[in-house]
Amino acid sequence: MKDKDCALCNDTGNEYFSYLFGMYVFDVTKAIEVIKATPRGTQVLSKESVEIALGWTRTNEKHVAHVDETIPGIIAFFEHDGIKGHVLIDGHHRAAKCVQLGKEFRVCVLSPEESVACISENNAPKKRKKRAKKHAS
Repeated sequence: MKDKDCALCNDTGNEYFSYLFGMYVFDVTKAIEVIKATPRGTQVLSKESVEIALGWTRTNEKHVAHVDETIPGIIAFFEHDGIKGHVLIDGHHRAAKCVQLGKEFRVCVLSPEESVACISENNAPKKRKKRAKKHAS
């Protein structure tokens, strides 16, 4: 739910998600367009995966308070040094709200090909790049 006083809700630029300290920059706006163009089912993201995703990002508690947690997040695939994995590229605030409410968090999963297509060809503008924070040991 948009909040007229929330800077995150009112930013109209493209959204990007930076992963592995900028080695991968996913165009979240493009990923949303891919999901809308090819609708698919959702699946529950495990509690462990939600905790890992939230441990590597920063969330704004004021924004968490008014997001619609029923909108699924988006998972993308990546491969780095021969290791394949997946990463939550959209929905961190909604996931945080689900944790607060004790609800499951649902996601749409991009195929590996769709994930590659959503990697930004240009580095994301600094203004809207979500940055990962260092994971606390």
